[in-house]
Amino acid sequence: MDEYVVTSEYILRILTAFVLGGIIGFERQWQQKNAGLRTNTLVSIGAASFVLLSLNIYSLAGGDPARITAQIVTGIGFIGAGVIMKDGFNVRGLNTAATIWCSAAVGTLAGMGFYTEAIITTSAVVLSHLILRPISIRLSKISAYRKTEVKETYYQVSIQCDAKDEANVRFWLLNQIESNDQLLMRSINREVSEANSKEIVIQVEVASIGKQENLLESLVANLILKLEVTRAGWKVIGQETEF
Repeated sequence: MDEYVVTSEYILRILTAFVLGGIIGFERQWQQKNAGLRTNTLVSIGAASFVLLSLNIYSLAGGDPARITAQIVTGIGFIGAGVIMKDGFNVRGLNTAATIWCSAAVGTLAGMGFYTEAIITTSAVVLSHLILRPISIRLSKISAYRKTEVKETYYQVSIQCDAKDEANVRFWLLNQIESNDQLLMRSINREVSEANSKEIVIQVEVASIGKQENLLESLVANLILKLEVTRAGWKVIGQETEF
């Protein structure tokens, strides 16, 4: 096998890892997860590079080409541990860590030249997030709903922002509510501010499982910190209990 073919094959395998890792990362970035486009792409490229390194060492000096490849799993474990966080009694980041692990698998397959298998694995990872995520959230809501005596509490979140920032504020807020297994969207309305015609007042009604004052306070605080809003607040507008 001449040098040109070897070089072109190397480029093809790295490019495959780059594209497929980028597809997984794009979906994660779209969902505003910690490990997004760049992280998953780099993990995939790195795994592919280590596989190609082991193959090149084997072709030059012999030995077991699987030794370096086996260490990829260990190395990915350190990255995965870095994205797992404990939040009170809950653990966050397990799905992100698992996705990084899968990105490494995709890179390893691409590095070995198993293109079809790499594409199938990438498709399975992305579809798992797109299809299973809403089912998982729904199951979590049903489970939490059955464990509380106060079945539902209704809140109204009010946000005032510049008209040009409305789309970004709405997108961020709806994504936060949709991804939280304790909140359910009931309605969303908007109107022009009476005090300033260039500003919009957005009012969102959400239902929570039980009482979730801390959750609403955190949601509003993040709105103020992360987005361009004039003001933001929340209030309780109703409650349903089990008799």
